[in-house]
Amino acid sequence: MRARCVVGADGARSEVARQNVPGADRGRFVFAYHEIIESPVGQPGYDAARCDVYYQGEVSPDFYGWVFPHGKTMSVGMGSADKGYSLRSATARLRAIAGLTDAPTLRREGAPIPLKPLPQWDNGRDVVVIGDAAGVVAPSSGEGIYYAMDCARRVAQAAHEALKTDNRACLKQGRKSFMKQHGKVFWILGVMQYFWYQNDKRREKFVKICEDRDVQRLSDTLRDTYKLGLMIIYGFQMVLLLMFSL
Repeated sequence: MRARCVVGADGARSEVARQNVPGADRGRFVFAYHEIIESPVGQPGYDAARCDVYYQGEVSPDFYGWVFPHGKTMSVGMGSADKGYSLRSATARLRAIAGLTDAPTLRREGAPIPLKPLPQWDNGRDVVVIGDAAGVVAPSSGEGIYYAMDCARRVAQAAHEALKTDNRACLKQGRKSFMKQHGKVFWILGVMQYFWYQNDKRREKFVKICEDRDVQRLSDTLRDTYKLGLMIIYGFQMVLLLMFSL
């Protein structure tokens, strides 16, 4: 099979990127694991409309744990960049903390989550990667769906231009455009993760900041202006970081 342009969307640790894109081995990852369980309908404290996030060292030494309801099932899991950390044991502790130890387990899944865009997304000729394959998952939050879609749109425009003009240098415009829009946000989120997730004392301070009603109202007010809102919110949190770190 032959093609004028190949777009790799094969996830984190992309084989397409590994074989074709320089610098593909320089990605940073969190290793995520979760268990899909039956929702404990009727159990005291169960709320099908609530998502719980756990910033606790016993759950994850450098990321977070979660309990996300999905109707009749729930996702319970965590992530860590520490390769020696037992994800299954940590998830078992999380289930115990959340009162979900006895809920029937339907399946178990694990996957790497990239936390830094690759330094290059194309081979300069006819191959380009998008989404998790390009590393576009936000540090700190692990948010990837929005960034994957926006990345795909920008790369599609760049690939279309490259094919239309026969100028393969246009492929680089996908990453350039994406990083111009989101690069500073990724950098700030990376700094936040590095600082706030180091120990439980800092995690507690981070949670207190997020719990503050004024911070929540600021987030709600600025949500419609996405980029400006994120920059102001994260900039505000960076100031708080310096204030409360002493």
